[in-house]
Amino acid sequence: MDERPGTERTGQRADNLFENMARRMVDAQATGLAGRLRAIEDINFLGEEWKYELTDRLGKLYLLSESYRNLETQPEEWKEEIRTQIGYPQSKDDVLAGEPLADQWMILHKRRVINDLTTDTCWLYGRQSGMYAILPQFVKPAQ
Repeated sequence: MDERPGTERTGQRADNLFENMARRMVDAQATGLAGRLRAIEDINFLGEEWKYELTDRLGKLYLLSESYRNLETQPEEWKEEIRTQIGYPQSKDDVLAGEPLADQWMILHKRRVINDLTTDTCWLYGRQSGMYAILPQFVKPAQ
């Protein structure tokens, strides 16, 4: 009988299980997918909750990949968001060309990653608009 562990042993192999695939996504210039794959490695696999978190992240990754695979059938307003989530780069001019939204923005979460480039990411929520936003900031060392 061929026994396949499925996701049961993921916690034992999580430190490198998705890294090769993430590298291939970086090579394919799909950095958004690479980031999602690497985020799976950050799950705390010591308790029982990891199964739910892993299922949630893999489900969202699957939905994103299927949305991209069927991009031509998606509504126009979703196509750019799907491309952004995959990791298509957007120029600063394209981002600034959008309609500005004045609001009182609450910081929901802030994360700093320090390596060759310091990355600060703030997740925001607009009180009046009910909109969510992400504000990334990048700083090179010695700046």
